[in-house]
Amino acid sequence: MQMQKRLSRLVMVLLLAALVSCATMPPVSQQADRERQVEIWMSLYDQQYKDTMSIMSSPTSTEGQKTIGRQKTAILTEAWPLLKAYRDVVLAGGVPTDSSTQAITDVMNRLGRLAGGH
Repeated sequence: MQMQKRLSRLVMVLLLAALVSCATMPPVSQQADRERQVEIWMSLYDQQYKDTMSIMSSPTSTEGQKTIGRQKTAILTEAWPLLKAYRDVVLAGGVPTDSSTQAITDVMNRLGRLAGGH
């Protein structure tokens, strides 16, 4: 339970930092904005992946923590191909579709809600 609270706080801090950094950024090109979004999403994904692997591999994790870990694993598995495809399009200088952006946003929101204990 303590790990879940700590994780919840970390996710909230990361999201707040991302929002503050976006709000204080000077106007830049749309491509740079998309690249920054990729960095934010990949950072959140990596943090959640590491946390999930830690929970699932720890012999002291409770069954409740492992249940959340399995749910997060399913969401991470769903998110990875979406993130990779989006990243590849952006790094190639392309413009991702609105539907791909929305799909990633939805998956990351689900992951955030789960990490936050909702």
